[in-house]
Parts: sequence; structure tokens; C-alpha cells
Amino acid sequence: MKVGVIGAGAMGSLIGGRIALYTDAKGTLIDVWEENVEKMRAEGLHLSDVYGEKLVPVEIVYPGEIAAPFDLVVIFTKTTHSDAALRDAHKGIGPDTIVMT
Repeated sequence: MKVGVIGAGAMGSLIGGRIALYTDAKGTLIDVWEENVEKMRAEGLHLSDVYGEKLVPVEIVYPGEIAAPFDLVVIFTKTTHSDAALRDAHKGIGPDTIVMT
């Protein structure tokens, strides 16, 4: 399963990191915040949860870099940004994609 997580803030990163660590799904974080994207590309995701602290290698892309639809897209943006986030990430949403907010 291919999962796209739109919004790599606190909650999106937590879910994206857990997908990468604890599932067989291919998770991709999607964000527009350049500093955040470039830092995760360089260092990975610093994840702190009930299981401890970990450095998780994650795939993170800008919306324009999405190449194909995901099976599942989970939106972790503020409500006021959801419309724009979905428009920007339209290449990740196909006819069979499940979108969850």
C-alpha cells in the first residue's frame, strides 16, 4: 500500500514516521515548508514517541514532485489549508485513492 501524508507537522510526521517504522506500507510525507522538507531529506525524521526516540529515514516530497496516485492520502493540515493542500497534491489522488482527514 502506498500512503501519502499531506502535512509534515507534528501529527503528520508522527503518523508518517510510524508508517515507516511499523508497517510494510510505503509512506511518503508531503509538505510545502522548505526548511522542514530539506531538513528531513538531509537528516531523516527525529521521532519521539512512547517507544523512545528514533531517527527515521522517510521519503518527503513537495506536492509538485508527486509522480503517481497513492492508495491512501491522509491530510494533516489545518482546516483552512486543506483545499489548497489537496489542489497542490492532486497528482497523488486517483480514482481509487481513499482520502482521509
